This record gives sequence, structure tokens and C-alpha cells, in this order.
Amino acid sequence: VTLNISGGTGTSVNVSDPDTLSITSNTLNISGGVGVSLAPYLDNTDNQNLSVVRTGNTANLSISGGSGVGVNVSDPDTLSLSGSTLSISGGNSVTLPTGSVSYGTVTDAATITWNVGTNPTGVVTMGGNRVLAISGAAAGGVYILRMVQDGTGSRAITWPATFVWESGVVGILSTGPTKVDILTIFFDGTNYSAILNKDFRL
Repeated sequence: VTLNISGGTGTSVNVSDPDTLSITSNTLNISGGVGVSLAPYLDNTDNQNLSVVRTGNTANLSISGGSGVGVNVSDPDTLSLSGSTLSISGGNSVTLPTGSVSYGTVTDAATITWNVGTNPTGVVTMGGNRVLAISGAAAGGVYILRMVQDGTGSRAITWPATFVWESGVVGILSTGPTKVDILTIFFDGTNYSAILNKDFRL
């Protein structure tokens, strides 16, 4: 390349750049020149160690040659179960699948209150004419109740108005003393599809 100036003479300048860079260990070199050490900017030892020291509810996480940070490792949360709902304090809750709570006895009374969240499968022995009420149901749940006549028998039941029966035929209990019928219901979130299987015998 020729460099010129007006009113003067030009001069040729070599603009080729044959120099190359290379690195050896921690030294950066340039061909035809003097290398420079990169040691002050590199850490090739990789000897740092992590450590954790716990004091009470605080764990201190440290790295050698650096500073630490405290981590709260206390866990005050508690679990609680209400019906079929499992909750954690300070968090959310989940509904346990149907059948996650074991078979149990449903209390006989003038109004039989069957909490299907607590007893998704249960048994009741009726000592008189009864009204059935249901609580704790979850949409999509299937629940089963073993209904037993007492030693007198002929006990009648008034079903919830939300029961929808197969073929529109309302279930009628077996009347003989100690007779056993099985009520199965499916809850769609509004109504219960009900089936009554009758007169089970030992």
C-alpha cells in the first residue's frame, strides 16, 4: 500500500500481518514479540471446597476462599386431613382419591348422615324408618354403603332428591329381618347415579 500526501511524495507501507497468537500454560505469546503472563487472571487450581455448618434452624453454606450464605432449614409446616382433603400449612390442598380412607360404620339415626369423604365405603344397620343424607362427595367419586335391616326388619328409607335411578326405578330395600342390600352411587358433581343390589345372603 502506498501512502501519499498532497504536495509531497508517497511511501510504501507493508500491511501484511504474519503474526500469530499462541498460549503455553499461563503465557500468551505473539510471534515475533514478547509474551505476557495471564496468571493473575486465571485460576487453574480448582481447589475450592464447599462446606455446610448447621446452627439451629440455619445452615451456613460456604466456599473456601469466599464468603458463606445462610439458608433457613426450619420446616414448621404441618399436614392436616379433613374428610378426603389433605392440606399443608402455608400451602395448598389435594383431594385424596376415592377409597383412600378405609371402610367404616355409618351411625344409625332418624337421619343417617353418610360422610362419604370419611367413609367412601361403609355399613349401617337401620333400627327404624330412616332418611339418608350424604356429605363430603367429590365429583367423579364412587361410594358404596352396605345397608342392613335390624332384627325387626321392614325398615324403609327416604333417598336424597339428588338420586337418579337406573331406568328411573327407585330402589326399595329388602324388608326381612337382617336382610342386606348394597347401595352404590356415582356423583357427577350435581346428582348421584344410584344402583341398589338386594338381598345378599351368607
